[in-house]
Amino acid sequence: SVAITATSTPSSEVPLINPITLMRLGLIWSFTSRVALIETIAYAMEKAMPAYNSDLMTVLTARGYLYQCTDEAALDKAASDGQITGYIGFDCTAPSLHVGSLVQIMMLRHLQQSGGTPIVLLGGGTTKIGDPSGKDKSRQMLTQEQIDANKEGIRRVFAKFLDFDGPNAAVMVDNDDWL
Repeated sequence: SVAITATSTPSSEVPLINPITLMRLGLIWSFTSRVALIETIAYAMEKAMPAYNSDLMTVLTARGYLYQCTDEAALDKAASDGQITGYIGFDCTAPSLHVGSLVQIMMLRHLQQSGGTPIVLLGGGTTKIGDPSGKDKSRQMLTQEQIDANKEGIRRVFAKFLDFDGPNAAVMVDNDDWL
């Protein structure tokens, strides 16, 4: 079992250099030197990234989605050797998901595009019990009808990003079914 943690702020750790800005500052004068700078930056970034065998790890790393991984080599091997399965859970506290969930959604999408099976775990049951995160206030209690409407809205979001038909069809389950 391998655990990975996504990051939604890779730019805070990776400085972005805009060649146009450098040109305006007088640090780059010609088109040729701009191209050379871009090639140098691309080469340095390529050398700095670990080489992976799997499409999944290559894409997740190149896009800055991976922050921590308990065993990158094992995950890379599993992704290279065949189909892997991964899940991410989402409570049904609102009729849609916010932009903060986009990194996780895109990780599931890349998992599916690389041959893996994504599982979307809806928290229909955990939505009923309040927020266990240690906040000062518990979350607003919702009726079953509100939770069902929120689940439907979240399903529509995932239908835009994942394929629920085909050989590695995404799976959507609700923890209310077994809690």
